[in-house]
Amino acid sequence: EIEIKEELAWKNLFVSELVMPEECVITSILRNEKVIFPRGNTRILEGDNVLVLTNHSSLLALKKLLKKEGLYHER
Repeated sequence: EIEIKEELAWKNLFVSELVMPEECVITSILRNEKVIFPRGNTRILEGDNVLVLTNHSSLLALKKLLKKEGLYHER
């Protein structure tokens, strides 16, 4: 789960514009207590919680990418 905060580069991007490892799939977005099943034209907004389904190696690659971009912080 990735919480979209003001400073994150994913904020205001469309799902189709996100850079992720190939083995990652966004399964849903939690927004204002509603579940969104995203498509490429779904925009990521501040305050969204983005749920990603992936395998172990791609999860490590995604964390590394997000840390590099300053997007991911361990909870």
